[in-house]
Amino acid sequence: MQLHRLSLRQKTIAMSAAVFRLLGERSLQRAPTAGALRIAAPAATARSLHVGEPSRVADKSYKFVVCGAGPGGLAVASSLGRRFGEKSIAIIEPADYHYYQPMWTLVGCGIKTLEDSRRKMADFMPPQADWLQTSVTGFRPNENIVETADGSTVKYDYLIVAVGLQIDYGKIKGLPEALEDPNSMVSTNYSSLYAPKTFENVRRFKGGHALFTFPTIPIKCPGAPQKIMYLAEDYWRRNGMKENTKISFNTTLGVIFPVKKYADVLQGIVKERGITVNYQHKLLEVLGDKREAVFELLAEDKQGETITVPYDFLHATPPMAPLDFMVGQPISDQLGWVDVDPKTLQHKKYGVFSCSVI
Repeated sequence: MQLHRLSLRQKTIAMSAAVFRLLGERSLQRAPTAGALRIAAPAATARSLHVGEPSRVADKSYKFVVCGAGPGGLAVASSLGRRFGEKSIAIIEPADYHYYQPMWTLVGCGIKTLEDSRRKMADFMPPQADWLQTSVTGFRPNENIVETADGSTVKYDYLIVAVGLQIDYGKIKGLPEALEDPNSMVSTNYSSLYAPKTFENVRRFKGGHALFTFPTIPIKCPGAPQKIMYLAEDYWRRNGMKENTKISFNTTLGVIFPVKKYADVLQGIVKERGITVNYQHKLLEVLGDKREAVFELLAEDKQGETITVPYDFLHATPPMAPLDFMVGQPISDQLGWVDVDPKTLQHKKYGVFSCSVI
């Protein structure tokens, strides 16, 4: 099972199932030796999760602590809340508003507005959960403690990490500046700051070369870079601009989509709509003032080569990375992602789960 091939709903279901297996189907007993939580189960399936004894009393204590109130964190918290009742769950989330990010594709093509995707965070909080409106700054899994930006600590029996990721604009030279430049014709739907600009550019486009990119994986919602391309193509076709337009999809991958079932269908769509797909092309730099994009060629026989591509419209999908504070955490792998079993989304050592890893 590849995590980047799972939808958020599938990840949430998988992680919830892992939690419920531990809590519902098996009895939990404190092991004779400190530092291990033993799960009573048949020998073939038993496993141990390392937990620790707290060195000091935390400011708050809960059976479950959920870090992050995106769709994944909220879905898991809601499910646990219905089962375990009030005061058993804390959600740590600093934001005042919740954005439904999948809708930003529709914002980028003018079907929805950014305001349509925004709701007050309080409206989504499960009634059984305590909302701690602060940021997570660190984890002490040997003590079952989460550290927060307001200086407090929160103790847990089980931890669900759903803090998401960051969009790493700086990995592409010139992209941050081009996104801010209203005349560059560069946008991305992966931010509330720039999704409205996508539709502005779609409307301003009068023909020429429309370029859409896909970065190195992992990324969230790998279908989004193509969705906006098909929607933009439809808009231009209905408004009489298709004959003067060349559309290109430059992807770092060697296939149009990682899942063959969908790739086969998408190949037919790009052929039908006259879209050129350039494989193993990695966006390195955007020259917004010249409306040019520089790509590195990744094919074995062309490694190290770069090409410069003129554009009249560019939708760039930036690389993505773990949040800075996750790098070096004891629950993280070397890259900064939560170090979970990809089949269960359960941490390989601690009583920690994650439903937002990609």
